[in-house]
Amino acid sequence: MSLLSVMRRRVNGEYETDPWGLDPELYAFAMGLGRVRWDIGIDGVERIPAEGPALLVVQRHIGVSEQAIVSAAITEHTHRRPRNAGVPGLWFAEPALRRLGAALAHPDEISGLLRDGHIVTLALSPAFREERPGSVEAKLVAPAVPIGAPVIPVATHGQEWGRRWRVMIGKPLPMPVLRGHLGAVELAEGVRDAVHDIHRQLREES
Repeated sequence: MSLLSVMRRRVNGEYETDPWGLDPELYAFAMGLGRVRWDIGIDGVERIPAEGPALLVVQRHIGVSEQAIVSAAITEHTHRRPRNAGVPGLWFAEPALRRLGAALAHPDEISGLLRDGHIVTLALSPAFREERPGSVEAKLVAPAVPIGAPVIPVATHGQEWGRRWRVMIGKPLPMPVLRGHLGAVELAEGVRDAVHDIHRQLREES
């Protein structure tokens, strides 16, 4: 698959997208470039469900590489295509990013993707210091609860522009006993802490 042939089919309108805007051929081409660009090791990939929904919460520091790194690793090892929630709602950027698997970080969109059986990645807010984890809004993890989608902490370790990365997938969090907003807050705080613990473990092992 060459870049020229991929782009020619898009100029000619000879391509299809799924209901959420993903272009499977363009996505596969981008993942091929990712395998050339990055050398990614992954631990805990067996915790990713073979089918059905899952919400993965990923740590983020300065930059936006972590979700792309996690998606590339999961696609290579499971052949599933995660949807990265966090596309900016800008008219000139959203369609192109959706074709590569991006989605809005909005409760309704996350809920719809999970109900359709997709893996969704959601990044913590940026953490500018290693010892201070970012956070995730409770309303963004709340859609996983009524659907019963596992909420899974994920951490990465590498340099923003480096080649070698390591991805570690943690154990799914237990669903909160409380329902409603308080349960969502409990889940958001729990997954944030779990992501931070995994990231700290990765740093210590590196």
